[in-house]
Amino acid sequence: MAEIVIIGSMNMDFVINCDRLPEPGETLTGRSFARHPGGKGANQAAAAGLLGARPLFIGARGADEIGQSLEDNLNHQGVETELITADTETGTAHIFVTDDGESHIIVIPGANGTLDNGDIRSVATEIQEAKILLLQLEIPLEAVMEAARIAAEAGTTVILDPAPAQELPDELLERVDYLLPNETELKMLTGSAEIEAACNQLLTRGVKNIIVTLGDKGALLINAEGEKDFAAPEVEAVDTTAAGDALAGAFAAALNKGLEPEEAVREGIYYGSAAVSRPGAQSSLFSSAEFAEFLNSRSE
Repeated sequence: MAEIVIIGSMNMDFVINCDRLPEPGETLTGRSFARHPGGKGANQAAAAGLLGARPLFIGARGADEIGQSLEDNLNHQGVETELITADTETGTAHIFVTDDGESHIIVIPGANGTLDNGDIRSVATEIQEAKILLLQLEIPLEAVMEAARIAAEAGTTVILDPAPAQELPDELLERVDYLLPNETELKMLTGSAEIEAACNQLLTRGVKNIIVTLGDKGALLINAEGEKDFAAPEVEAVDTTAAGDALAGAFAAALNKGLEPEEAVREGIYYGSAAVSRPGAQSSLFSSAEFAEFLNSRSE
């Protein structure tokens, strides 16, 4: 059985590179177009797989060419898959990457939106026997909550990337061992723009550890013992599309191989930073050997 189980979304990303976003009613000429495998769940699974963790990805796809392509790509990156074939199209994401390296994303859930409690209960054994369950919010909330419930009752560590941001019930938060919001998501979760106040609120509501990702400024690890600040390495940003997913997958892989949480956060930050130096989502992710070389280049 897999020690890391990721339950989440899989999309094909359709990426347009352009100078800037158009104004309402304006037509612009873009520079390039590409297709990249994506989806927050699949991205995180690919990151863990490329780092050698042999994770299991559970999700839904359509009975179409896009779904088959996404599944094949995950398998190629060291990820085992257990996918439900839904009676709808595979999910897609439509991404505009502007000259400043920022990404602007619209997601069409497709099959991802069909996952329900029954689907999650059908894979309860895989969740219960795993060490780590990694979740996001690009699938229905009821499925996320059911997976977290099964994991918490079995003693499986629950990591939640709360994106796309939405309000979450205490019933879910109290089952989360590691919550990975960025600053925008943290504000959406709590209504507070002040990081310390927002994290204190989440700790009170039952979250054990909060890792606030800060982009090129690194991250904060906040729990009942206090706060620790982690810096990010300096890299030239090409595309930030999967930076957070890279961090989450690498963090889960690092925890699974026995690193202390502080070391796992640092490894996640460096892996996420490496990913922004390449275009695309899964195409931006480093293999274990490439990441080792990246780390060596930063220590010279």
